[in-house]
Amino acid sequence: MRLSHVAVVLGASALAFTAGSLLNFKLMIQRVTQKNALIHFNGYGCFCGKGGRGKPRDNTDMCCYKHDCCYEGLHRQGCHPFIEHYRYLIINNNVLCKYRNRSACATLACECDKHASLCFRREAATYSHKLRHYPAVLCKEPTRKCFPRPLF
Repeated sequence: MRLSHVAVVLGASALAFTAGSLLNFKLMIQRVTQKNALIHFNGYGCFCGKGGRGKPRDNTDMCCYKHDCCYEGLHRQGCHPFIEHYRYLIINNNVLCKYRNRSACATLACECDKHASLCFRREAATYSHKLRHYPAVLCKEPTRKCFPRPLF
């Protein structure tokens, strides 16, 4: 009985953590690409998912590299893009981020996620099933430095 209580508490903690930009990003990817974000993009190549190092393996992986750089730029500005909750609209297949967000950081996190989601859709032809669940040990090359500002 005590173990089940711990599981409920841990599950609630995980839900609280993902209720920010990461959950927004997952849902935005699914709406823009019509693909399940966790299945198709988490663990893809060297940059999609947690962490990121080496050299992007294709244009889809490059979308993730640019997204990582965008979040890095927001961190330098004092934002916390992984946990910023934001609102957005999708009209005529375009994502609109300036929709009643509580802070500039929330809108900027939305912009990073928007550009990555649209990039995934644009680069759908480069997507390779061979790069799903790509082993991080194969991402050995030096990592390119990000631009000094967000990429949008």
